[in-house]
Amino acid sequence: EWLDHPSNAEHVVFDDEVINVINIKEAPVEVQEWLSDEYGGGAAFYGHCPESGRPVHLVFCDTSNPFVLHHEIGHVVLGHTKLLLEMALSGKSLTKDETLQQEFEADEYASRVVGVGKAMIALSEIFDNNPNRTIHQMMQINHRVVYLSTLL
Repeated sequence: EWLDHPSNAEHVVFDDEVINVINIKEAPVEVQEWLSDEYGGGAAFYGHCPESGRPVHLVFCDTSNPFVLHHEIGHVVLGHTKLLLEMALSGKSLTKDETLQQEFEADEYASRVVGVGKAMIALSEIFDNNPNRTIHQMMQINHRVVYLSTLL
């Protein structure tokens, strides 16, 4: 039921579909911990609610950070979340290069909303403020900042 009717969710309508935007700070503690460990605090998902069968778009992030919010909405708008579900259902997954390409695309989407400079600062802060990042994650964030610099 929490997935079907998340309390405190803001709703964004895109292409006649509702995206539930949930401030990560208002998600259940176990969801906060999982998102922090796996995704660095923001993630977008697509699926079907077990109770109603309705399609559900969920975006979890710190909604006070405009770049992160629009980056995650970008994953939905660009079709990344639906693609990931389709691939998972067929037993497939994205390669690291394909994943990085999706991150570039979502970064570019967000940078169109907040501006390239603010997007670069936001990514740099993610890089600087999380000491638990793996080397791979730090390299990926660095690549994303460099990619955004090409949009200036």
